[in-house]
Amino acid sequence: MHRILNKEQAAAVYAAMVYLNNVGGRLHARMPDQNSVLIHVTEHVDGEIQVFYGDSVGNPAGMFESYEGQLVFAELHGVL
Repeated sequence: MHRILNKEQAAAVYAAMVYLNNVGGRLHARMPDQNSVLIHVTEHVDGEIQVFYGDSVGNPAGMFESYEGQLVFAELHGVL
């Protein structure tokens, strides 16, 4: 199955989430894809992680993925 993030991006996102866990933080990141379209990754209070293409302020525009939590995200991206 094609995912928005490649394995290298997913590994970096997962590592950042793990480090933020240690200080009570949650991730909200933006990064360009190979065509300079913004990818947004947002971790919500309830643990849900959303990955989507969007504009510079976070309005979704296109493909959207949702994961139940960090472990599911990491397993489905093969980064554990």
